[in-house]
Amino acid sequence: MVRVCAVKSCPSGRKLKYKKKDSSEPLSYFKPTTPARLKNWQTSLGINLKPADCICYLHFKEEDIIMYDKFIINNEVKIFPKGKKQLRNEAVPTLEHQFVPIDFNFPEDKQHCQIKENQIEQQNILVNQKPSNDLMNVNIPTEQDSEEPLLIQHVHDIIESQPETEARTQLEDFKDTLKNNSLPPSWLYLDKPNGRIFMRWDETNKQMVNHLRLNEDMSITVIFSNNEELFVNKKIESFRDIHDYLKSVERWPLCVGTQIDSYKFSKICKGVIIGEDSYKRNQANPRCKSCRILRHRLQHRKSSFINLERVTNDVLQVRLNNTNV
Repeated sequence: MVRVCAVKSCPSGRKLKYKKKDSSEPLSYFKPTTPARLKNWQTSLGINLKPADCICYLHFKEEDIIMYDKFIINNEVKIFPKGKKQLRNEAVPTLEHQFVPIDFNFPEDKQHCQIKENQIEQQNILVNQKPSNDLMNVNIPTEQDSEEPLLIQHVHDIIESQPETEARTQLEDFKDTLKNNSLPPSWLYLDKPNGRIFMRWDETNKQMVNHLRLNEDMSITVIFSNNEELFVNKKIESFRDIHDYLKSVERWPLCVGTQIDSYKFSKICKGVIIGEDSYKRNQANPRCKSCRILRHRLQHRKSSFINLERVTNDVLQVRLNNTNV
C-alpha cells in the first residue's frame, strides 16, 4: 500500500507528471498514534486527522527526527543510519516543509556516511586505534598489556571502599584507564549520561547488531533493536571482564526474521536471541519470539488462503459440470 502525506499540498507519496528522479533517502512517515499527539498535530496543521493518517518527515524539524547515530572517529564525523527512524515525543509538524536535509558524503567503499562537522552535535567517542576503511581495526591486548588490567582492578577496589562522592571520581579514573586498552575488532563505545555504550558493527549486514550499556554500578544492560532493555546479572570489575564479555556477546544468535517477503521482521523484533527468547536446542534459522509468532500467523494465513482458493475452484468446477449436463 502506497503511503500519502495527509497534508494535501504536500507531494509526498503522490504521483507527479514531471517528477524528477530523486537519489535521496526514501520518504519516512509518522502517525499521530496517541491522543495527545493527535490533538497537538491537528492544532498545528489546522486540519482534521485520524490516528492512521500519515505525515511525511519533511513537515518536521531535522532535530526532532532520530535518523542516525552520530560519532566522531579519529577526528572525522561519521554517522550510522538507524533501521527505523524515530520521532521525538515533543515534535509537532507544520503545513510548510521545515526539514532541512543534511548533505551526505559517501566514501568510495560506501560503508560509512560522513557529514559536515558544523551540521551535527559533537559527541566524544573513544577509538582505541586509528580506524581503517572498515569500522574499526583494534587489536586484542597482548601480554605486554597485562599490567593495565591489574591497575584497573586496583582502582575498582578503591571505589568499593570510598564514600559515594569520592567513588564517582574514582570511577571516572577507572573509565579513563580503559582508554589505554583495546576492544575486540568492530567494537566501539561512547559515553552517555546513564553509562557507557558499547556497540558492534557487523560488516556482513552493514548494521549495528549488538548494543550494550555499562551502567554506573558496573552492571550490564542489553539494549535491543526495538529499544527494550534487559538487565544482565553480570558485574564488570576489570578490562579483561569487559573484553571477555564482548567476545561472548558476538556468539549470540542474530534473529533472521520471518523469511517471508511480505513481512520480513516483526515491528518489535529484538534483533538478537537472548534470555526468554533463547532456544533449548540450536536452530538453523534462529528467530526472536515476536518474529516466531508473526511467521506462524503469516503461514496460517497463507494456508487458509490456499484452502479457500481450492474450495472455490472445486465449486466452480461443479457448477461448470452441471451446466454442461
